[in-house]
Amino acid sequence: MEELEEKNKKLITIGIVLLCVILLCAGYYMYRVLFIRSEQPTPENPSEVPKVETTDYNMKIIKEINENEDKNYLISPYSIEMAFSMLRDGTDGRTREEIENLIGNREINMLKVPGKVNVANGVFINQKYKDDVLSSYYDIVKNKYKSEIIYDEFKTPITINNWVKKETYQMIPKLFDRLSQEDLLVLVNALAIDVEWKQGFDCKVTSQQEFTKKDGNKVDVAMMGKGYESDAKHFNTDDATGVIIPYASYDGNGNKVDNGNGLEFIGILPNGDVKDYVNNLTNDKINEFDKEAIVASEDEKLIVDLPKFNYEYEINDLIDSMKKLGIKKVFEEGADLSKMINIPSHVSEAVHKTYIEVDENGTKAAAASGIRVTNDAAVPVEVVTFDKPFAYIIRDQKTKEMLFFGVVYEPNKWEGSTCK
Repeated sequence: MEELEEKNKKLITIGIVLLCVILLCAGYYMYRVLFIRSEQPTPENPSEVPKVETTDYNMKIIKEINENEDKNYLISPYSIEMAFSMLRDGTDGRTREEIENLIGNREINMLKVPGKVNVANGVFINQKYKDDVLSSYYDIVKNKYKSEIIYDEFKTPITINNWVKKETYQMIPKLFDRLSQEDLLVLVNALAIDVEWKQGFDCKVTSQQEFTKKDGNKVDVAMMGKGYESDAKHFNTDDATGVIIPYASYDGNGNKVDNGNGLEFIGILPNGDVKDYVNNLTNDKINEFDKEAIVASEDEKLIVDLPKFNYEYEINDLIDSMKKLGIKKVFEEGADLSKMINIPSHVSEAVHKTYIEVDENGTKAAAASGIRVTNDAAVPVEVVTFDKPFAYIIRDQKTKEMLFFGVVYEPNKWEGSTCK
């Protein structure tokens, strides 16, 4: 009998423990349903709002352009983001939500080194509608984006184009081909750099070398050459080889200094096809460049063969690309630009133009993005030779802000020595 009673006690104890566990689980489930889930924001119409992907805006815009190009291209994710951030801050509701889903809502670094790195924002207002622009929007663009406010009759785009030309160090002489009398305002970002290499290439070393194009044909190009025992780095990842070469640093007055504001050039030579490589590029892979980078030294020298190149690139229909990336409402009549202007309006045109020149001395590059808002009406040596299509990034060394991303399918042809 005692043994039976002991077994019954154990069974009762086990039953009580199981009941407690069941009650705890049920209580936690009800807590999740009633409290945690109720705190999550839900859209008015969930089926209409697309899920925000985890991929970064830079990668999205780069891959969108890369997918449709088989020639030299260059875009400035920075410039496009700056222009659309100014636009975002004048929108509300679903219109703003779509823009934020792509570019987010971060504070963008305003880079500026006199004569070397220039970032400028301009808001051009049609004089006919200047009283319809909200004073609160004026405050935002002036204080947050340091924008110039310029009034114009909008008969031609000359005023805008001249401003862009000045702010891009003459590299982009024209951004818009036309304006409409029904355009209310135009938002413009201009970005320009004119920087020297920290260690320049010697033009006497520049020589005629073969470059294999995407189609397999070879062309003679002007190949610069440089040996490094410091400063520059090289890296090898699973699918690419590359270099990180610093530009000179400058102080707040644009003078060269040892430790100032500096940019860097990242040359990326994929093991396979450059288009496929860019389509699979991620921020984690870019971060891997720094992790894998080996600094050139006397113990392991680095030789870089880099072709000279210069070209222009333009996206005349940036709207199409942005629509594919989820921004749609702002380009349609009925867009909510209620934080910008009193008149029903939408974005009728978005353009992006770039220019780059890489030679023995350094790099000149510029970008401009414009948005028209319209009325509804011996020791070990590592050799990296960029002798086939390659990608490159120009970014701020400290903040890692990506200013430019491009691909070179065909650099400059060899036309003899450039030494004077």
